[in-house]
Amino acid sequence: MPVNFYNTLLLFFILIMSQLDSLAIDLSKHNTSYWYESDAAVVFEEHSSCQWGLFTVDFSLHAKNFSIDSLIIYQQASLTSSEHTIVTDRFNVVLNQEGASAQTTSSALDTYLVIEYRDVISYYFFIQLVYEEVSLPDFTLKSMESTEGVLVDTDSSLTIYRYRELFSPASPPMQTTYQVSLGLKIDSVFSIEGGLLATSSDFFYLIQSDTNSSAARVYYQGTNDFPKFATVDKLTESLQYISRDSESAKMFQSKDRKKALDDFWLSLYPLKRNAAEAIKLYFTNVTRANQYFTNYKPGWKTDPGMILIVFGTPMAVYREDWREVWRYDAGLEFEFRIISNLFAYQHYVLIRREAYASDWLSAVRTIRNNR
Repeated sequence: MPVNFYNTLLLFFILIMSQLDSLAIDLSKHNTSYWYESDAAVVFEEHSSCQWGLFTVDFSLHAKNFSIDSLIIYQQASLTSSEHTIVTDRFNVVLNQEGASAQTTSSALDTYLVIEYRDVISYYFFIQLVYEEVSLPDFTLKSMESTEGVLVDTDSSLTIYRYRELFSPASPPMQTTYQVSLGLKIDSVFSIEGGLLATSSDFFYLIQSDTNSSAARVYYQGTNDFPKFATVDKLTESLQYISRDSESAKMFQSKDRKKALDDFWLSLYPLKRNAAEAIKLYFTNVTRANQYFTNYKPGWKTDPGMILIVFGTPMAVYREDWREVWRYDAGLEFEFRIISNLFAYQHYVLIRREAYASDWLSAVRTIRNNR
């Protein structure tokens, strides 16, 4: 065949590949249930800030049982955009046995960064840099493993508002009426210049460099074992989704709360081996809820935390910019609206429906061994 034919074919192939390369990742059509799996193969963490129009982005991927040898970073206007731009070369990417990390500072980043890691399947994670109601703060927070506190990286003086965590657990999905909230009461206010912010258990801290703006971060300090629970009181409190009012009162009023907690589970599962398995499964889900959904509330008290604890990991998760849908067997589906406020720029609110009553009661009965 003529050389011109091969040249034309090559140009056509390059054109097609360049167009494919610009097509965005539509996460609304991609099942991201691996975000919430009990033994997730890849765990994603990110820290972002914005100062003087410059975005500072710092994220990491932690892989279990394998190393990450490559990743791709895209920039796109929304999670359902038709086009994107590959911006991997703008990041300082480090790959190692434990996973991957990347950092950049840029003024040319769009609303979303999508991070893709390809293995047997493609894993997608994203960072939202611009919010409709809440701005990114000009500082970052990093937890300290060895002490109760958080490391604040900033060049500014910060105002700290401390609140005691006194929230009730999420109401069941079929409860469509709400009690009026009494509002949050500030426990104390103080300032720091950066460095270590010492914190106390069961408090959360609203941190701002400019109290006249919506830019803020919240840090919640759980007990030393958080996101796990080790104390009898915490374990008992987290049973409220499956225990009856009389059972909860009996456990909290008992002089021997540890025995009362054990008796509760043995009343559901007379065989100790079965009780041990049920206890492990339930409190593993409580830990996962705390790990994935804690903001200014501990994760088990949030709407998605409640659904995860009672119904388990969804079979499929589909995410749009301000909406996330969880799908289970038999057509069961939960929709969360993602709202932003001063305390949480991504707070999941369940769309409640009376029709969920039978599914909820069935799931609770299953956990309770039909008792």
